[in-house]
Amino acid sequence: MNYKFEIEVNEDNVVIFYIGNIRCYVETVTHIIESEYPVTFNSINDVITYAKDDELYYEVLPQTLHFNKAHILDVDLICKELENQLNIV
Repeated sequence: MNYKFEIEVNEDNVVIFYIGNIRCYVETVTHIIESEYPVTFNSINDVITYAKDDELYYEVLPQTLHFNKAHILDVDLICKELENQLNIV
């Protein structure tokens, strides 16, 4: 089952979102990951110059997921899909 999320709040390591009309709350941990990407190439000596950039990666904590209805939802799948959506650049 695929869940469609509507994110209301994503700040201070808290995400409040909706799946349909079900309001959900989950905590996250933010990681800063340094990445490199090529910016120039010197074809004379085959040297590539790289720049560094910081990227944010959000880790969703499944044990903190709460929702306001007594529906049976797949917590692990929700957290995995939410984490994927939060980390789309």
